[in-house]
Amino acid sequence: MKQPIRAPAGVRIAPYFPIPELHIMKSTLLTVMTATLFASATWAEDMAPPDIETGRTLYFEVCASCHGSTGAGGAGPDLRPAAEAFDIDGFVFFIQNPPDSMPSFASALSEKEMRDIASFVASLAPM
Repeated sequence: MKQPIRAPAGVRIAPYFPIPELHIMKSTLLTVMTATLFASATWAEDMAPPDIETGRTLYFEVCASCHGSTGAGGAGPDLRPAAEAFDIDGFVFFIQNPPDSMPSFASALSEKEMRDIASFVASLAPM
């Protein structure tokens, strides 16, 4: 017969209570931790400083067909005056919530890509 384990004098041992749901708790915790890390990585990427060169490339792929290669307009309005009036966040809001005549790019571009485009458009402002 096994002898019970005795704690050293002065040490109290908490009773053992098996937790049948422990594997579910571990799985849930792992899922939450993974989602948090992924969200943090995505947030960090989106909040990285805007890159004007990437913005230039994206602008020519997505925006130039309507706003022209210099932002002076065409089918879409001249962006240069707006470049003086808006900051990066203002442009991102505009890209996400455009007027009726412009399609929304909120689902087509990441926050980082929109910030990159906004930084390029801001560089078009007359000095």
